[in-house]
Amino acid sequence: MYQGDSDAQVVKGLVGLLVEGLSGLTPAEIVTITPYFIQDTGLNVSLRPSRANGFYNIFSIKKKALESQGSEQSELN
Repeated sequence: MYQGDSDAQVVKGLVGLLVEGLSGLTPAEIVTITPYFIQDTGLNVSLRPSRANGFYNIFSIKKKALESQGSEQSELN
């Protein structure tokens, strides 16, 4: 289960959407997701460009963290 939080209500909602969408996926599945899913969901139409960019950045940070965990695991094996 993934989790996240923010003081800003809009960001809190975006984090909630991302957490809900990623829940149930393995880290290996998450790192294969491209940012095009934002367009596929239609969020980019509903958000100002700066909010859509923020949503993308939140996703990118999580994805990079999972990728680095995966590379650390590979080095240990």
